[in-house]
Amino acid sequence: MKFTKRLTDAFNEQIKAEMWSSNLYASMAIYFQRMGLSGCAHWMKKQAAEELEHANKLIDNLMDVAVAENDKATQEFLRWFVNEQVEEEENAQSILDKFNVFGVHGLYCVDHDLAKR
Repeated sequence: MKFTKRLTDAFNEQIKAEMWSSNLYASMAIYFQRMGLSGCAHWMKKQAAEELEHANKLIDNLMDVAVAENDKATQEFLRWFVNEQVEEEENAQSILDKFNVFGVHGLYCVDHDLAKR
């Protein structure tokens, strides 16, 4: 694949975003570990590793740029990342939904569920 300058710039911005997200998840893992919520910490560590993997592969609003550049090969490459991002957002929303239903009292159950990942 040969990338245009616009696509290269978009890839670089996305890599920064993925690395930032990885660091954020890692810092949240430390916080949860200190709070004694090992399940939440475990989940955050997994998320941090996943975001780092994404950064290593390069991704997201890149699809819009690839479409605008009519770069079919890059579009195909990015399709997996788009699907993965949708799945991650659904998982995070599911966790938030549990808190909305059970409030802080559901923390133990959420922590237990997250440890299973």
